[in-house]
Formats: sequence, structure tokens, C-alpha cells
Amino acid sequence: MTLNLVILARRMKWELIITTCLFVVGALGGIFFSQDLIALLHPMLSSLEQKAALMRQETANQLMVSLFNNNLIVSVMMLLGGFILGILPVIYVFLNGALVGYVISTVSSVSHLNPFLVFLAGVLPHGIFEIPAYLIASAFGLRITKVMVKTIVRSVRGDTQELDPMSPNSWRALFRDSVAVVLYVVILLVIAAFIESHVTPILLQSVLHRS
Repeated sequence: MTLNLVILARRMKWELIITTCLFVVGALGGIFFSQDLIALLHPMLSSLEQKAALMRQETANQLMVSLFNNNLIVSVMMLLGGFILGILPVIYVFLNGALVGYVISTVSSVSHLNPFLVFLAGVLPHGIFEIPAYLIASAFGLRITKVMVKTIVRSVRGDTQELDPMSPNSWRALFRDSVAVVLYVVILLVIAAFIESHVTPILLQSVLHRS
């Protein structure tokens, strides 16, 4: 039976709080300090521009597949990054927040639109699904790190007593929950990719044409 999302969130409460804070701080930094972050975001922006050029030649359905594949790769990197002491989850979630903020700031500046309006039309429709997927993946990556560290500490202390399989800090519980995490992330990313390829462009163009 698939693990309830609420139960899963409770098991990763602090990890979700940390990743959410990192994303928000990154987004605010991208909005208010966009020029200062150009150097930091340059690799992501260059990659984004290249992908955007290719995507402009695609149909909406092809774009949906491209967006899903790209976002899934990022989510997997966030998740598996937990095996290298949480470095990738922290970096990726912060930089993606900063990228969102930077794009909002740049589009707002070029179009002379209110940043909040750009967010409502260009980010929120698909972001309401995509961002939680990133947060869940990165939070689970941090949970992997936590379980690894606790395992190492127990080993150093010579604690050979096996953890309760139901304990969130056990590897068995971690692997069991990973199935639900992957399922929820994939579902959220599919919905986000559909909206971003079929709905967001229409909303954004409508807003830009009124400016």
C-alpha cells in the first residue's frame, strides 16, 4: 500500500523545513540580488537557454516530455545526492530557488510587469506541483544523509543492536519509503510538465501582451 503523503511528510518534517527554507532564501536572493547571482547561476542559465532553443522547435507534447525528463534528472540528483552527505540536495534546491527568483526578476524587468504577476502567470501554475516534487526529493536526500550519519555513529560507538524496522532511522524504513517518494515525485512532475507545456505559455503570453 502506498505510504500516505502526510505520514511521509511527518517522517521528513525537519528535512522538508530545511529544504523549503533553502528554496525560499534562494528565490528571494534571485529576485532581489539577481545581478549578484549571475556568475553563480551562469552554468544553469546557459543550459536553460540551450534547452529553450531546442524546445521552441518542439510541439507541446514533445515539450512536455523534455520538461519531465529534465526535471526528473534534477530530482534524482537531489535524492541520490543524499549519499554524499547531503551536498547535492542542499546545492540543487537552493540554486533552483535562485533560478526561479532570477527568471521572475528578469522577465519582470524586461516586460515592466509586477514580479508577483509574473509569478502568478509564469511560475505558479506548474510550480505548485514542480516545486513540491523538488522539495520532497531533496528532503529525502537529506534523510538518506541522516540515516547514513546515524549508522556511522552507531558503528563507531560499537552499537550492534539492530534498529526497529519501523524506525524512520532504519535502512529498511528508508528503502520502503523511497518507493512512495519516487511515486509522488513522478506524479507531481508529470502534472507539472503538462501544465508548463500546455497552460503556462498561454497564461504568460496573455499577461505579456497586456503589458
